[in-house]
Amino acid sequence: MKRRRFFATLGGLAPTIGAACASGSQVNPRLDRRTLRALGEAVLPSELGPDGVRRVTGDFEGWVAAYREGTELLHGYGSAEIEHAPEHPGQRWAQQLIGLDLAAVERFGTPFAEVDVGGRRALVEPVLADDTPSSLPTPSNATHVAVALLSHFYRSPEAANLCYGARIDPRECRPLSTVDDRPAAS
Repeated sequence: MKRRRFFATLGGLAPTIGAACASGSQVNPRLDRRTLRALGEAVLPSELGPDGVRRVTGDFEGWVAAYREGTELLHGYGSAEIEHAPEHPGQRWAQQLIGLDLAAVERFGTPFAEVDVGGRRALVEPVLADDTPSSLPTPSNATHVAVALLSHFYRSPEAANLCYGARIDPRECRPLSTVDDRPAAS
């Protein structure tokens, strides 16, 4: 790879690095949208297609932007234990996206988003091999942004619908008159 291209790519990352480093606990860091979307294309189900990946990564970005550490979490009925949201994971995730971009430049000579999907998967798999959970954690407890993105998606009604190939819509109430009806195909 040519040195000039490497520094041009690194220079393009400067605003992201600066925003991630300057963010405090009350300011939620912004994730690089282009790299996040490219990560989504590599790890999310291909059945979503480009529009679905864009929608899911956009929803994830919104969730990250709205995240407030220390916020009281919902707890079960009758539970006396009150839990609070952990430290904001966005800073760590922003750094991981920068790391994926730098790894892509080092290995392929181009930013992560410009590498083909197979190459992106090849960059993500070794990172996750050391940190593969036995089950998906909540997004806020995920140690890697790829796991957080997957967790965020698989907790959504869209994922249930995709999994069953039907409009299950687990968070919507349906009239009792339709309880015996099979869900419509999605």
